[in-house]
Amino acid sequence: MGTNNGIVFDEETKIWKATGDPTESALAVFAQKVGFHKDVLEKESPRLSEIPFDYKNKYHAAMHKVDGGIFTTVIGAPEEILNLASKVWHDGKSHPLTAEKKKELESDLVGMYGKGLRVLACAVKDKTSEELKPKDITELTLVGFLD
Repeated sequence: MGTNNGIVFDEETKIWKATGDPTESALAVFAQKVGFHKDVLEKESPRLSEIPFDYKNKYHAAMHKVDGGIFTTVIGAPEEILNLASKVWHDGKSHPLTAEKKKELESDLVGMYGKGLRVLACAVKDKTSEELKPKDITELTLVGFLD
């Protein structure tokens, strides 16, 4: 996913330093720590289009070219992403998001909120056109929650 921030690991102090949006910076630091490097990923999978986060949509979406196809990632408010999702990723594949599963996820989310956690939802979608618009952010596959 594209972000508009910067992160640098200071080898001397062993501290990550971030600029820009704090949430995007935290996601970028997490990605860096687990081995994803923004510059390498953007070279291998160039960003084609994006929808920046705004308080109306409550998500940020980015479309990248991946292995000859087009792949969209969406991160945002869990309630919004759950409303836009029709599938859920589980055991290495996509499954229909049933009403029962959605209710279970909403319960998990309430539990996370009850612990005072700030939660984001992550979702994906295969895409065939090269210009991303809000009307395209439907039929998502929910991948999970980040806290």
